[in-house]
Amino acid sequence: MFKMKTIFVSGTFLLCPACATTNGAMNTVMERATFDLNCDASQVKVVELSSAQVGYVRTMGASGCGRKVVYLVKGDGVNGYVATLNSPTGNQESSK
Repeated sequence: MFKMKTIFVSGTFLLCPACATTNGAMNTVMERATFDLNCDASQVKVVELSSAQVGYVRTMGASGCGRKVVYLVKGDGVNGYVATLNSPTGNQESSK
């Protein structure tokens, strides 16, 4: 029983940096998207389109105020993130 608790605690600790990395990247995209879409943050939704290992480029999308944009995001939880717009800002969201 002692070994199981130790493994669980260790596994939980190892997963936390990954969560922080995704949240940091999403926050960076949210800041950029509110500016690029000229839209209040409460109306912007950010999703991860493709994931990558820490330090490599990932693709994230943002939508809000009737438009969608795509960003290439590079960085890590230590040095921060850079989100580069990879689509025009005038793309209209499709109605589904």
